[in-house]
Amino acid sequence: FDLYRLILNKRKHEWRPEWIKPIFYMHQRMPIIPTHYRFIGVVSKVFSGNFGIEILENEVCVGDRIAVEGEIFFEEILVESIQVETQQVARVTVGDKAGFVWPESAMKLRLKMPVYAIPQSVFV
Repeated sequence: FDLYRLILNKRKHEWRPEWIKPIFYMHQRMPIIPTHYRFIGVVSKVFSGNFGIEILENEVCVGDRIAVEGEIFFEEILVESIQVETQQVARVTVGDKAGFVWPESAMKLRLKMPVYAIPQSVFV
C-alpha cells in the first residue's frame, strides 16, 4: 500500500525521480515521504479556508509550497501568504504559530495531519 501511495503521489505532483529514488535504498520499512519534503509540524487548528500550525521543525517562506499528508494522497499548495498573530510575514521558523490559506477545493483538513514544507529552491 505504501508503494501504491508513493506512485500515485509521484504522478499527481510530478515528483522528480531523484526525490523518491533514495527511499528504495533504506534499510527499514520504506517511508512514503519524498526527500524534498521537510517536516514542519501538524495541523493544530482548522478554519473555513484557513488552517493553523505551530512550526516544530524547519521553516516556511512565502513562495514555498506546503504539503499536507492525507490517508492516501498529499495535497500541495503554493504559500502565497503567512500570518502570525494577525500580521503578514514572509517567513516562519521553529516556535512560530502560523496561519495559512487553504483552498476550499482541496482535501478536507483534520487536526494532527502532518504538514511538510517544499522549499522553492528544489524546483530550480
